[in-house]
Amino acid sequence: MGGYARAGLRCSDWIVSCSQRGKRRAISIESLLDLRGLKCPLPVLRTQKRLNMLAPGERIVVECTDPLSVIDIPHMVRQRGDALESKREHDGIFIFEIRRNGMTEQTQTDAKALAALVFETSAEVNKAMADFAAALTARGKKLAGVIQVSPRTVGDCQDLHVLDLATGARKPILQNLGNMSQACRADSAALSEVALIVRQAVQDAPDLIFINRFGRLESEGRGMREDIGTALASGVPVVIGVSVHYLEAWRAFAQDIGEELACTEPALEAWWERLEASRGAQQAGQSDALSAKD
Repeated sequence: MGGYARAGLRCSDWIVSCSQRGKRRAISIESLLDLRGLKCPLPVLRTQKRLNMLAPGERIVVECTDPLSVIDIPHMVRQRGDALESKREHDGIFIFEIRRNGMTEQTQTDAKALAALVFETSAEVNKAMADFAAALTARGKKLAGVIQVSPRTVGDCQDLHVLDLATGARKPILQNLGNMSQACRADSAALSEVALIVRQAVQDAPDLIFINRFGRLESEGRGMREDIGTALASGVPVVIGVSVHYLEAWRAFAQDIGEELACTEPALEAWWERLEASRGAQQAGQSDALSAKD
């Protein structure tokens, strides 16, 4: 049996837990999130991702073994405005029962113009960015920058391309070392072209700039680090993919000027909705100030 049985909970087709008032409440087996063995920041990221998939009022029970989760998960729940209904520990397993609320604390605050999409696999971040870009394009938004196209496998290497959102052109970013080669290497000339696309995006003043990655080169102070900084300073909203492997380097680079989002299109949509609402309020305030002067 899992940690719920060890914690004194009955496990069958339904898990029954007790609320703080002593009333018994059924939690479906699909609502259990087993994160045992995972280390920071994965427990928080996966819990946040699952919460984003729930309807208001739905609950999840999370199992962790990482001691940092005792601090990180309650903090994340408070930041979102969701409810931590119970927290307990049994035999080294930390168990959290969390209820998704209808409106999170983050929803009520002004959005930051920088969103870091924190991901574990390339496939998930590529899909989230592509779906979000398609949705915004359908609404008539002007987009610029690059997203990474889901790769097709060629031998032992991935044939990676980026999509220029302003022109629709696709550009390979891996160097072709020949059919007999079993190694992959980034094409420095292609990466320079990608950096140029990002610089041009800043000049075009779009509604949103996409940057496919803050990766290994950027974490080492190289790559597109300077161009990413220019985009962040432009005042145009920016979405960028950040792997969990480079999250600490990203935090050191970005400081507190951005938000970290779960790698899902709904998380991006919620951020964009808050961003547009806060910018609309700012514009209304500026108009009122000008009217008062007149």
